[in-house]
Amino acid sequence: MLMHFFTLQKVLPRRIQHKYFNLIRQKLLERIDLIKSRASNESLKNTSTKTFFNFFYKRYRFYFGIYNPCGHFYAPGLSRITSRCRGPSSFVMSNNRRACGAHQREFFHNHINNNLKSRPSEESTFINSKSSHANHLFDLWQCGYHQKVFSNRLGLTYTACFTANGTNFIRKHPKCVMYRKHFYDFKLTPSDNPRTRRKQETRFKRKCNRGFRSGKSDPLDNINDKLAAGRRYRFLFLGSQHIHKPIHHLKYKNFRYKSFPDHKEYPYKKKMSIRCT
Repeated sequence: MLMHFFTLQKVLPRRIQHKYFNLIRQKLLERIDLIKSRASNESLKNTSTKTFFNFFYKRYRFYFGIYNPCGHFYAPGLSRITSRCRGPSSFVMSNNRRACGAHQREFFHNHINNNLKSRPSEESTFINSKSSHANHLFDLWQCGYHQKVFSNRLGLTYTACFTANGTNFIRKHPKCVMYRKHFYDFKLTPSDNPRTRRKQETRFKRKCNRGFRSGKSDPLDNINDKLAAGRRYRFLFLGSQHIHKPIHHLKYKNFRYKSFPDHKEYPYKKKMSIRCT
């Protein structure tokens, strides 16, 4: 069938045909094994495997795949006799679940939702509300939670934690946020592989150049301007940097005519996480 396709098409030159024929044939054979492995799996997960893959040549796109019939029963027109759909399915799931484009809506409504409902429900102790988020952030701040963040793509690491605004800051800035996320301890950790290290350095320089440009042809040269741009875009590039990112969904109400915010106005279990300064 692959030879038949190359014979009929009028886009790919003979040189490209000889170059990619073995590759496409190998991909088709691998696709058959992937489809059989996914269809024979008895798991209840909704992970899917495509029955096709793409092949690009200049501005042309070709789809190569394995024909896997839909298999859904339907009654064509006003007929009461049901027949099996033979349309090609674009994916296959475990337990040989599949559907064509015409029956995908019915498939996802009947098979996916029912499978999810039939699973044993796990009782979640976390309720998604503002009070729960406030209590969770209070616990992270009180226990001194620190997270080590690393990026293999850029070859860097830094530390993140949560801080609460002090009383003096709250008095000066009514309606301010309760918590801020603190980024610090920036370090460059390049890979031991020379090729990977060069890619990491190129990506990091590209990110720096993108953040240090105030205009199309006016890069920032002053270190103070670079630090200001880093705070604006939440970007670390020096080990001595400290960036605070406000958490906007937890704010104090306007208490301009009061000496301090009232605890009764915040229906949280742990009230407000105000530290004395």
